[in-house]
Amino acid sequence: MCIAILNKEGKLPQSALDNSWKNNNEGGGLMWVQDGMLKVFKTYDFNEFSDMYYAIRTNENIGNVVLHFRIATSGFDKLGTNLHPFLVNDDLGFVHNGIISGLGNKEHSDTY
Repeated sequence: MCIAILNKEGKLPQSALDNSWKNNNEGGGLMWVQDGMLKVFKTYDFNEFSDMYYAIRTNENIGNVVLHFRIATSGFDKLGTNLHPFLVNDDLGFVHNGIISGLGNKEHSDTY
C-alpha cells in the first residue's frame, strides 16, 4: 500500500523520506497551499521529490503539506497519470491508500 503523510508543521527528517521512498519507490507527490492556491508536485525521481519538499518547508507561510509515496498496485505508467495527489478542482485535492474496488479496468486504474 502507498504511504500518505499529513505534515502539519516542521520538517520531516531525511530518514523518513528515505525510508518511505525505499518502500514505495514508484513515484511520489506533494500538495500544499501557497498564496491562496492549491499546489501539486509529482515526480518519479526521489531527489526531485526531496528537494521540492524541503524547499516548500523552508517557506514559513506554508502550513500543511501532504506527501504521497506510491507503490503501483495497478495502473502504473511513466507519464505520471496515476501519481497522487489529484486535484478535483482548484480548492480540493486528494490522495488515497489502496485500491478503490469496482473502478478502473485493465487499461486504466481506479484513479485514472
